[in-house]
Amino acid sequence: MKYFSRLQNTFSANFDDSFHLEILKEALLRAIHDIDAKFSEEASRNNLHSGSTATIVLVADDKILVANIGDSKAFICSESFQSPEEAKASLLKLYRQTERDGSVSVWNREKYRLASSNGFTHFAVKELTSDHHPDREDEKTRVEAAGGQVLNWGGLPRVNGQLAITRAIGDVFFKSYGVISVPEVTDWQPLTANDSYLVAASDGVFEKLSVQDVCDLLWEVHRFSDMRSECTSSSSYSLADFIINTA
Repeated sequence: MKYFSRLQNTFSANFDDSFHLEILKEALLRAIHDIDAKFSEEASRNNLHSGSTATIVLVADDKILVANIGDSKAFICSESFQSPEEAKASLLKLYRQTERDGSVSVWNREKYRLASSNGFTHFAVKELTSDHHPDREDEKTRVEAAGGQVLNWGGLPRVNGQLAITRAIGDVFFKSYGVISVPEVTDWQPLTANDSYLVAASDGVFEKLSVQDVCDLLWEVHRFSDMRSECTSSSSYSLADFIINTA
């Protein structure tokens, strides 16, 4: 009887924990639906062609959930140690990639030597979103099934040659061609002690910086206390300014 009582209490606690997280998730989905409905109603009434991406992050009980619509991004910069072998491989891969891109002219031999000998600690990226671009196979399939076309214009795949995303708040004139406002939602996942920074940003930043570039910038701030105090003393948004100004 005592064992049953303990089991019942454990079950109730777990049920309560997961239940309130599901309520938060459901509330977020309803809020997004209501925002799109109101926005689209106003846009239709006033013949507006406007739309917006949206990336929303909820944090509760050391867990995180992300809902994404469009091509804004959310990701975590998490402290990670690489062994000498891993560090050597990573630096070589980075060098070859940037050399192909034409963005590297100097090979940092000292950094390579130290990393190859001792390994190194850095911020690794934990991506929380996936862009809703028209050339993503599942997104393209939905658009084409609704009668839309994915055409390249200005170097980018676009719905009917115009819209560069397949999920959006508003953009009512594309809704009949498979563009939806339903977010792609991660499940609740635990945060760890190594998760140091959460970044949410619109696509303009990533036209110039990769997600790893952003985490590398934050690692430099994180490593040097004088940079950290400079970036955090003036305003609560100074780290965001730092990323934007670098981009």
